[in-house]
Amino acid sequence: NLLWAYGIRYILDLADNEEKIASYREKEDFSSDYFVSLYEDNKVSLLGLTASFRTERFMKSLAGGLRDMVTMEGPVYIHCLEGKDRTGFVCALLEALAGASYEEILEDYMATYDNYYGITQDSHPEKYEAIRHLKFMDIISQLTTLPDDADFGGTVLKDSAEQYLRDSGMTEDEIQTLR
Repeated sequence: NLLWAYGIRYILDLADNEEKIASYREKEDFSSDYFVSLYEDNKVSLLGLTASFRTERFMKSLAGGLRDMVTMEGPVYIHCLEGKDRTGFVCALLEALAGASYEEILEDYMATYDNYYGITQDSHPEKYEAIRHLKFMDIISQLTTLPDDADFGGTVLKDSAEQYLRDSGMTEDEIQTLR
């Protein structure tokens, strides 16, 4: 089990809810004792989110999951179904909060498309640009209130990440702890 092999001690599950987990566990081929041990020890947060990053439900649920996360020991595993939209957004948010630049966040986000589909800027420049423009810029525009042609320097993104978390209901102390 990869969770065990990597020493994962907390899971922030952006996609599933209690009902989905129950249905997985009922399946005959379910085999994840380590996940079950984390789940039964309350070391799994099930947020059941869609990719609507600016909805009140998404923001409040994510804030709750992040509050839980900072009280747990790491390493932490953050996931959704494919790791591109919800997980991509949450990772971009956390990277921005940590001071990562636009370019660093883009490179990390696009690694998913390289891993899944072999799409890189060199191998498929048109597809890369389409994904950057349609998917990644959607994440960035949800994170910030700046126009698409703004200078997305690291400071701007860090400030935007902090504001997003405030808008989600997190306090300055909680944001500082998360940072």
